[in-house]
Amino acid sequence: MYLLETDPDVLSYHSQPLSIFYTFNNRQRRYTPDFLVEGRHKKLLVEVKPASKVNSDKNLSLFRAIASGGA
Repeated sequence: MYLLETDPDVLSYHSQPLSIFYTFNNRQRRYTPDFLVEGRHKKLLVEVKPASKVNSDKNLSLFRAIASGGA
């Protein structure tokens, strides 16, 4: 969070700002990102997790749903 607080391009950040619903294995799931970062030119949803978990089937399904706007 120190990096967010000292970056001049970051206007604000919010912890667990919202929930996103998506489908995985024919089941409705809920995902809550760790942060919403509001910058001068864009907003980012940020997930903090170990690299070993990034490529799990569940997370890849989640990331695809969010990227396609189908979440």
